[in-house]
Amino acid sequence: MSLDVDLTHPFLPGPGEQEEVRRLRREGLLQQVLGPVHLPAGVPVTAEQRARAVALLVPDQLRADGAVLGFVAAAWVHVGWTPTGRPPEVLDLVVPPTLRRPVRLPVRVRQMRLPTGHTVRLGGMPVATPVRTVADLARDLAPARAREAFEALRAGVRLDLLDVLRCLDQMPRARGSGQARMVVAGWPEAAPGLWPFETPEPVGPVSPRRGGR
Repeated sequence: MSLDVDLTHPFLPGPGEQEEVRRLRREGLLQQVLGPVHLPAGVPVTAEQRARAVALLVPDQLRADGAVLGFVAAAWVHVGWTPTGRPPEVLDLVVPPTLRRPVRLPVRVRQMRLPTGHTVRLGGMPVATPVRTVADLARDLAPARAREAFEALRAGVRLDLLDVLRCLDQMPRARGSGQARMVVAGWPEAAPGLWPFETPEPVGPVSPRRGGR
């Protein structure tokens, strides 16, 4: 391989290197990860590597300003799942409402504010957690597709459906959250009697319940 690249990380071909990349792919020496981002053949394409591939396509300043990978793109990073079975052609970026929407990237922008506990950093890229990802996909996809995403994520990472329900219960004003709660609550893994969750307003110091739980 004649390209000057790190043999263990995804890379973006430089100017004039596209023909060399195509040749190396034909010879089985490179594997395409996401769009123009490639990885030497034989290197496992893990969640960390997929996140690094995304980070190469999202400007540093946009990440520093609070952009987070979410929805289908986050599911792809975590476990390689998308509705088509192929890497996403458009990246779902969740940005704060105050951030100017990027217009020159292959992105689908969702303007909302994610709580700190709803994100994780992988390969230098902030990504929605698996729980938040399932909650958002339940709001965004047809029920059968959302179920498919949940099963893929649960097979690849530690994921509890009750955490997804709690996440949805914490975002009552989000678009589609009510319908998503009903869909997810109907899945077999949702134990009856544990939904909907009620979060009373704190009124003072909390004392332990008698008998515990």
